[in-house]
Amino acid sequence: MSEYTLSSQAYAKAVLHAAKYPWAMVHGLFLGEKNGSKFRLTDAIPLAHNWTQLTPMFDVALQQVKQYASSKNLV
Repeated sequence: MSEYTLSSQAYAKAVLHAAKYPWAMVHGLFLGEKNGSKFRLTDAIPLAHNWTQLTPMFDVALQQVKQYASSKNLV
C-alpha cells in the first residue's frame, strides 16, 4: 500500500485557493516526489472552477502541468 505525505505548503495552497473561491468547485492536482511506494506531495496546482468534464482548456492545462512537473522532477 502506498503512503502519502502532504507538505504544509501544498496543503495551504489548496485550502487558501478554495477559501478564495468558496462559491465554486476547485479542480487541481498535487505534485510531489516518489520514493518506492512513498509519495511526498510538495505542490498544489489549481486548474479550474466549475468544470465537471474534460474540455480542450482543461486538456491544455493538464499538458502545461505535465511540462512543469517534468522540469521540476515531480510526479
